[in-house]
Amino acid sequence: WIPGHPVASHVVSLLNIVLPAGERWFVTTFNEALPLVKDSKLADDIRGFIGQEATHADVHDEALRAYMVENGVDPTPIRNQVEHVFTKVLAPPTSADPARRLNHLCDRLWLIAAIEHYTAVMGDFALNCTWDDYNADPALVDLFRWHGSEEVEHRSVAHDVAVYFHDSYFARARAMSTAASMLFVFF
Repeated sequence: WIPGHPVASHVVSLLNIVLPAGERWFVTTFNEALPLVKDSKLADDIRGFIGQEATHADVHDEALRAYMVENGVDPTPIRNQVEHVFTKVLAPPTSADPARRLNHLCDRLWLIAAIEHYTAVMGDFALNCTWDDYNADPALVDLFRWHGSEEVEHRSVAHDVAVYFHDSYFARARAMSTAASMLFVFF
């Protein structure tokens, strides 16, 4: 994707594999939280966030099919691993205890807020990167600039939702550490 820059090309390629599963998980988790939100402004922000994340997942999936698969790259093995993390490991608990389910929801909301913090930083990078100086694929540059602007635009929604449910410095720090570890492992 970025001729002569294999590391950057691999990171950009991995983003298209990792992001859709994470974004779908964000949508599922925020849909779980939405009925519990009594603040109408925050509920509207959540709906907007859900719409943006669902669109992001679809666009990245399309880029994945259109570019990687057509060029002989099979993303299935890593995609299956990423899907497993978001649909099984980070799935809502099956406990009948409502307090336990709410606590797990709060943990997932903080994790989303932490991930969104990191993706907002990447979004700022995507908006200000000199992609064109390196002959990057113009379609993919447009995709990442568009996604970067979206990430910067809604960066605070996930934080506001997490604070609404459980304003805890410890939960925030734990989520940031977990998100950093996840990003390191995925990339």
